[in-house]
Amino acid sequence: MSTPRLTYILSRYTPHLHPSLRPTNPPRNLDPIFAVGIGTAAVALRINRDEKAKGFATKDIVEMLRRRINLAVAQLGGKPGGS
Repeated sequence: MSTPRLTYILSRYTPHLHPSLRPTNPPRNLDPIFAVGIGTAAVALRINRDEKAKGFATKDIVEMLRRRINLAVAQLGGKPGGS
């Protein structure tokens, strides 16, 4: 009998445990949300680290990010600034 392949991060398949001992798992549809969150955090960390190496402060990095987001929203036809 082969072991089932675990393809989910948050919702682990645990057939070897008695049902009363199995952890209560979140629904499997949360896995993509978790992955996007981890990816976004990794990108933010890398950008912050790279820009600090160039001599920018975190405040400057946040301002650059806001300007870029506002430019992208304006190009898509929305109102920059969010509200």
